[in-house]
Amino acid sequence: MDYSEMKAKEVKRKPYSYEKSKANEGKRKPYSYEKSKANEGKRKPYSYEKDLAREAKQAARSMKKSAVSWLIVLVILVVGVVGGFFAHKLAFKNDVYQMVAYGNGEVDICIGVDEQYQTYTELGVKCISFGKDVSSECSVKYYYRTDLTEEQVEVSEVDETKPGIYYAVYSTNSPKYKTVTLIRNIIVLREEG
Repeated sequence: MDYSEMKAKEVKRKPYSYEKSKANEGKRKPYSYEKSKANEGKRKPYSYEKDLAREAKQAARSMKKSAVSWLIVLVILVVGVVGGFFAHKLAFKNDVYQMVAYGNGEVDICIGVDEQYQTYTELGVKCISFGKDVSSECSVKYYYRTDLTEEQVEVSEVDETKPGIYYAVYSTNSPKYKTVTLIRNIIVLREEG
């Protein structure tokens, strides 16, 4: 058989697989994964999916309740703090711890012949703590030194005849002013002569 005879005779061959798939593309049954994608919204959810959805809803509800509860607690706390601050200011607005001043308005005093004061008078302190006057409960200690170069020593009282620098140190047992110490300087000058 020569080439022209072969050409004239039509040979019937089987189609290749890719040719079959192209020809049957619209006719074939869909694969299972294609079915599941097509029916994704139509199928009933599995029980574990229902449980997950229920738990998610409950968690969202409890978070909302928790947020509201924390917000209420925060508001109550802020109102309490602000109210307490103003109540404290109002209730204790007259509280004071200070030294009583002399006639010239000074708390320190100079004693000497040519000075306004010749003797020392203890005026004490004014102490009102938590609305109660506790001035009588305050204590005083006296310290003395001849000049600023010396170490101070504790004495029982101010001696107007002995020149130097005296300190009256006031303290109180009141809880509000327990850590506060007030100091009055008393300077006794030498007599000239």
